[in-house]
Amino acid sequence: MSVNNPASLYLDIINKYIPTKEIAKIIDDYCNLAGVCKQTLIGHTCNISYLITLPNGDIVSGSWDKTIKIWNNGVCIRTLLGHTSNITCLMSLPNGDLVSGSCDFTIKIWRNWVCINTLFGHTSSIMKLTTLPNGDLVSESYDRIKKIWRNNSVCIQTIQEPEVWRTHGHRITLSNGDQAEETDEYTIEIWRNGICKQTLKGHTGYIFSLITLPNGDLVSGSSDNTIKIWQ
Repeated sequence: MSVNNPASLYLDIINKYIPTKEIAKIIDDYCNLAGVCKQTLIGHTCNISYLITLPNGDIVSGSWDKTIKIWNNGVCIRTLLGHTSNITCLMSLPNGDLVSGSCDFTIKIWRNWVCINTLFGHTSSIMKLTTLPNGDLVSESYDRIKKIWRNNSVCIQTIQEPEVWRTHGHRITLSNGDQAEETDEYTIEIWRNGICKQTLKGHTGYIFSLITLPNGDLVSGSSDNTIKIWQ
């Protein structure tokens, strides 16, 4: 062991006192952590309220600025106009159509970026969109009313729900099994086995939506009007 080489001395001490398996685990844990913001998408003028990904990997964002934006490789390629209030939820249908819900109490069906239908009937903000196994669209509003739509056009059933739900969870699972959670400090915490391993900083407002891309990247939407992609 050469005392004239501090780096060599440091490595010799590590190898002596830390088992090889533990070193490998530390390196593996570090390499598997998300944490670098590789891109910030700017274009919305108000809070980013909802994010989804399309089958081709494009990101769709809904905002309180009443618009929906389609992003490809970080570039906004489409802006969809039509809603008259905040966008609250988004969903992609198996046939490729996009569905949006809004605080204007309506649901819009978009095909090839053109609104082909607007569904009326709710008397409160649309908070959640899902589909049934038979393809029927289900919408839920803030006043606890659930509506089932046939052929994305006709309401065939209205149901009063017993309690208020949350629009979407505050914690999502990443591709490596870690969990990502937004905090009240404008940050994202990465959790593994019940331990917070990392805190992602960069947003300057509350984080309203988290999703993952097919390649495993984490995407966050915030009240600072930006979308960030984390690698």
